[in-house]
This record gives sequence, C-alpha cells and structure tokens, in this order.
Amino acid sequence: MEIATISAFLIILISIVVQFAAAFIAFSLVEVLDRQRAWLLIALAIFLMALRRSITIIGLITGSVTRPPDIAAELVALATSVLMVIGLSKIAPLFKSIQQSRDFLEVHTEELEASTSELETVIYTISGDLHTPIQHIDGYADILLGQNIQKLDERVVDYLRRIKTESKRMIQLTNNMVRLSQANRGEMSRETINMSALVQEIAEQCRRGEPDRSVDFEITSGIFAEGDPVLIRNVIENLIRNAWKFTRNEPVGMIEFGVEDHKGKTVFYIRDNGVGFNPSLATRLFKPLGRLHSQVEYEGTGIGLATAARIVKRHGGRIWAESEPRIGATFYFTLQ
Repeated sequence: MEIATISAFLIILISIVVQFAAAFIAFSLVEVLDRQRAWLLIALAIFLMALRRSITIIGLITGSVTRPPDIAAELVALATSVLMVIGLSKIAPLFKSIQQSRDFLEVHTEELEASTSELETVIYTISGDLHTPIQHIDGYADILLGQNIQKLDERVVDYLRRIKTESKRMIQLTNNMVRLSQANRGEMSRETINMSALVQEIAEQCRRGEPDRSVDFEITSGIFAEGDPVLIRNVIENLIRNAWKFTRNEPVGMIEFGVEDHKGKTVFYIRDNGVGFNPSLATRLFKPLGRLHSQVEYEGTGIGLATAARIVKRHGGRIWAESEPRIGATFYFTLQ
C-alpha cells in the first residue's frame, strides 16, 4: 500500500472504533430514557456508519478499493466521530441522573399518595364514628330540655343549650371533614357549568336562610366553565357562604361575582365588603382548620376553604385571596 492509503486506512480504522463506541453509548441510553425509539434509531444510524467504514477497510485490505480515500475527508469524518463520542459521553450521565431522579420521585409519589389515601380513609372513618355519638348527645340534651326545663336550674339549662350548640358544631365539623376527604376521591366528570346561574342559586339560598339581612349581589351573567358540577358547586357554595358570613356586620353587604382576564387566562372572583383579614395570613385560609377569626366572632369549622382549594387543584387551577382588614376580601380561582 502507498503511504496515503496506509494513512487513510489507519484514520478509517480509528473512526470505526470511535463510531462503535458512540453506538454503544447510544444503545446504553435506549433503556434509560423515555424516548426509546428515537435513541434506538440514533444508535442504529451510528452503527451503520461504522459498518460502512468497515466495508471500506475490507476493500482496502482485499484490493477491491483501488482509489485511495481522501485523507482530508477521512480526517473530518474522524473528528466528527470523536465529537459525537464526547457529546454522548457527556449527556449520558446527565440523562441517567434525570431518569434516576424521575424513578425516585415516582416511588416517593406513590408512597405519598398511599399515605394520603390512608390518612383520608382514617379521617373518613373517624368522622363517621364520631357522628353518631354526637347526635346521641344532642338528642339526650333535647330530651332533658323538653321534659324537665321547668324543673331545671337556669345554669343547667344554659349548659344543656351549650351542649346542643357545640354538638351541632361538631356534627358540622365531622361532615366537613368527610367532604374534605372526598374532595380528592372518585372520578371527575367534565361538563359545561353555568357559573352565573349557580352563584344566583346559592345567593337565593342565603337570602332564604336569613331574610332579614340586606345584601346586594352583583352577578355577571353569561359566565361558564368546564368542570365537575358537584365539585364546582362545592367551591362556589363555600366561597359565597364565606362572603355572606363575613359581611354580617355591614349595614348593607355587597357580594360580587365576575371574571377577569390575566394574561389570556380566565380568573373567576368573588368579592365582598366584609370584615377582611390581614393579607400576611392569606395562606392559612386554605389549610384545614386554618381559621383567622374566633368561633365567638364568626361560626365555622375552618374546613370549607381547604376543601375548595383541593377541588380547584384537582381541576388544574389555583386559588388565592387578597384583602385588607375592614375593607373586604376578594377570592380568585382558575380552572383548566
């Protein structure tokens, strides 16, 4: 062989070794990454390139290739192969690390979901177990008040009435705890919901419950959303009744429902002119039992907004609140 041919032979041989190394690295990524087909095609392409170079080597050895290869072209091919190996060797550990992290997250996500499901089951069971004895306590207090109220001391009557008040609150709390646990359970349906009509219906229920109150509702008409009708009703009911409760001390309450456009996304809001709250405490609102006002000031269990937040999250949205003390509050939420 001529010197040029021998040089080309060595360059091609090195290129083959480098290309086979690149193919091996690419094949090693096939089982690691999600896009297995794409990496398999890349590995096969590199392998075929190496195979083609091997045929050239065989031709040089057997003499079937009479024209000496272009050394400059072979050097470019070698440089390309080397860069390919360097690139693949750099990204391979990164991709493997990403996959390991993904596997780690999947395992821990499954564990977290199992723990959450178990906790929700415990809450559901305990709430159910408490419900019946609390009802019995309320019933016994009713019996004592109904049959012996004239014979009982005023202080005893007051205690019995307190027992009834607290037992009703406990029944409401257990019911709300069950609703909170159910907010993450079951299948969700997707339907078009007339949000304006839903708000109007709940507003009428509030008025019938306290007909002596003066509250103006400003409800934007023609607002629709996609979601689970039962769950979205729960969200709207919690937010409207929350606004209704905290406007109690206003001479004329105001509750407004509408939508705003935030960077192309529809944001629903419910605004009131009630007591408001310290904005630095806003994140506590959506945690279970995260009350900002005492039971003496405003009744409630501290579960409603937490339930609403879970439902909104299940719909791929988010919920937040803005307020100032004694000015009122606005609750915003999005849905997907």
